[in-house]
Amino acid sequence: MTEVKGVIQNANASIKTVTEKSRGTKSQKSELIFYLFEKDQKFTLVKNIGNEYKDEEYQRILKDLKKADSVSVWVKKSETNLYQPKIFQIDADNKTTLQFERVRTENGGLFLLLFFMGLSSLILYFSRLYPSEFKKLFRYTSQED
Repeated sequence: MTEVKGVIQNANASIKTVTEKSRGTKSQKSELIFYLFEKDQKFTLVKNIGNEYKDEEYQRILKDLKKADSVSVWVKKSETNLYQPKIFQIDADNKTTLQFERVRTENGGLFLLLFFMGLSSLILYFSRLYPSEFKKLFRYTSQED
């Protein structure tokens, strides 16, 4: 991670209604966007807040950003020159307002679900491709004769 320092030029938080195309269900998306004077970059945080119409976490971060004299945004070193890098941590006046752990584990459950679904798919595929080998592999030979 690398630190991008600056002074807030503009910061805004909003909530928008989004419709999921496949199901047609509506939910709310909270978005926090800010810019720094020193950088030509757009820093964005977005999350789905379900049926809520208020996001206290992003409002708190916005308040911290607007009253801060200096802001540090932590991004991947490889993304420092991108227009919209992924944010991992935000410090406002040397006080952490968005923690790295919170961002890092945000999609942890999704990763595990996709990992096990992929593993299950591979096992199913190879068990159908090589059925006799799988029977030998998973056969219990605990019979005593």
